[in-house]
Amino acid sequence: MWLERGLSEHTLAAYRRDLQNVQNWLLLRERDLLTARASDLMEYMAHRFSEGIASRSAARNLSALRGFYRHQLLKEALAEDPTALLAHPKTGRALPLVISAAQVEALLAAPDVGTALGLRDRTMLEVLYATGLRISELITLQLTSINQRQGVVRVTGKGGKERLVPMGETSLQWLGRYLQDGRSELLGEAGSVLFPSRRGQQMTRQTFWHAIKRYALIAGIPSTVSPHTLRHAFATHLVDNGADLRAVQMMLGHSDLSTTQIYTHIAQQRLQNLVRSEKLMAKLALLLPDLPIEAVVATPKAGFYAVELEGGQTLYGSADAEYLFSGDMYRLTSEVENLAETRRMTKRRALLAAEPLENMVVFSPAGETKSFISVFTDVDCGYCRKLHQEIAEINALGIEVRYLGYPRGGLGTPTHAKIVSAWCADDPTEALTALKSGLNIDMKDCDNPIAEQYELGRKVGVTGTPAIVTADGRLLPGYMPAAALAEAIGLN
Repeated sequence: MWLERGLSEHTLAAYRRDLQNVQNWLLLRERDLLTARASDLMEYMAHRFSEGIASRSAARNLSALRGFYRHQLLKEALAEDPTALLAHPKTGRALPLVISAAQVEALLAAPDVGTALGLRDRTMLEVLYATGLRISELITLQLTSINQRQGVVRVTGKGGKERLVPMGETSLQWLGRYLQDGRSELLGEAGSVLFPSRRGQQMTRQTFWHAIKRYALIAGIPSTVSPHTLRHAFATHLVDNGADLRAVQMMLGHSDLSTTQIYTHIAQQRLQNLVRSEKLMAKLALLLPDLPIEAVVATPKAGFYAVELEGGQTLYGSADAEYLFSGDMYRLTSEVENLAETRRMTKRRALLAAEPLENMVVFSPAGETKSFISVFTDVDCGYCRKLHQEIAEINALGIEVRYLGYPRGGLGTPTHAKIVSAWCADDPTEALTALKSGLNIDMKDCDNPIAEQYELGRKVGVTGTPAIVTADGRLLPGYMPAAALAEAIGLN
């Protein structure tokens, strides 16, 4: 093996792939790696840049080529190195994506822990955030890697170097629950891998990468989240809270302290964002004192801050607090992402997650529950009744319906009294169905959540009924037929 020892399997695989790509390109031009000239390799790199390759990927391509030709020179298979005159791409050091503590909590809560796979994934996410492991380190953990009594995990990192990392109380609790209730269902008694796939084998990096993408969508946080995002969050949140940089270096397995120092730059940037957001909020309070501001937060675009208002509307202000913009902000990468809607989805999820399920009138499927919707409903509106007429069909598609009361005429109206009576009935599901069928029910009063749910609806952005909020936090205003609803939430 000509490649240098001490590299991770992931890096080795990337180098092999890079060299194979160069070889394939050269063969189309009747050359190969051993006969390539410097001009051929320069043309190849120019071709890759024209395809939009990132500077870091180009630098890795060149590193692979230089390693290959260095080995050929040692073997005396070549007289000169065709990469000697190739300039190394300038990569700089971009600050990594770091999600907030609230976003981490939303991501951790996304898996369905009622299933063995969901419990496994929740535990993996907890361990990632508690330890800052690389994904390759996480998926290769064995049962013997964990010492639950001492609360540490033994990790084999890059270059075969071992380190001990403390796990934290919460991740240990989830690990204990997973080992007791989930792992045996996936693996049985055989095998030593800690987090097996659904087939009882070692999980691949790609499998967990796709799982995190799915959970990020459910949690309503940026689509750019990856397993490494939790590693960055682990380190950044430690530094934010005053952790010693060398201790963070040891836990992350960095060989050089300069690699870890990037997290101090992130902490400084976050402090700068806090100062600027407070400056913007103070100016808005002075000039627009009636503006119902809930929060001012940094956006992914430097120099712009999102001003979140009650009811879901978002404005944008400049860092110098001199300009205010109305409308949504979009990020254009390989896809179009509405950043304002992403924030609104996160907020809706958090607000509804805080509402106890026992405060809702719930219609559950007889079989497997594949997803759920939260529906702000009136009892007199025509489309509320039309939606409820399809409740059996909606349940048959695996969708649980969670009703919240929202008298669209306001509190203290006759409709409000009817909704309260349904919630206070001996059988709320039966009473709600009767009202939506145009029947009368006994008027009752009790300690009920309708006023709070009405206010919750206003915060979520409800302007009419029925208002449907999906599990991932999207707001679907108005009635939708059962089949269209299933398609909208991704079940068809």
